[in-house]
Amino acid sequence: MLAVVVIVATTAGCGIVSGRVAILGDSITRLSSDSLHAALDDDYSVHIVGKPGARVDEMQAEATLLARGRPDKVIINLGTNDAIQGYPAASTRHNLEQLLDTFDAARCVVFVTIDEALEVYGSPRRAGARAVNVQIRQIADGRPDVKIVDWNRIVAEHGGILTLTIDGVHPNARGQKLLAEADLEALASC
Repeated sequence: MLAVVVIVATTAGCGIVSGRVAILGDSITRLSSDSLHAALDDDYSVHIVGKPGARVDEMQAEATLLARGRPDKVIINLGTNDAIQGYPAASTRHNLEQLLDTFDAARCVVFVTIDEALEVYGSPRRAGARAVNVQIRQIADGRPDVKIVDWNRIVAEHGGILTLTIDGVHPNARGQKLLAEADLEALASC
């Protein structure tokens, strides 16, 4: 299988830049890159890496490269493919903690939860998604430098996967915009 890694970098828009932001994710991040840039570029210098199909453990090399840019803030939107592929939640947690350690110089890291109504080709992956979200929340508990964007809550509050995704996994234009706005809000709270 051919893996595609897309790195999108930009300098900030016309606003006052308040730091460098690295965003690490999978196809959800890649598909949302235009919305992320639209929401964040006026305030931040944004660097996005989105690798379709990637589990958390498969993104360590990309994280290391992003960390070399010394981002002030980081968004990690990974775990969906761990749940889809039935990867053990404890292993996902270990790999998320490794990513967190990779970005130890950042003053804030934002984890994005995954949608617990996750479906792939009509097959629910709810238990795996819930298990991944438990791990994400446990990592963030008691760490003032770690914030959470609750994508699962956002999806539930805005009509569910049928209204915010194109296929039960990937956000549609409205979902991408809501995700980007939530990311911006989380970064502002750092």
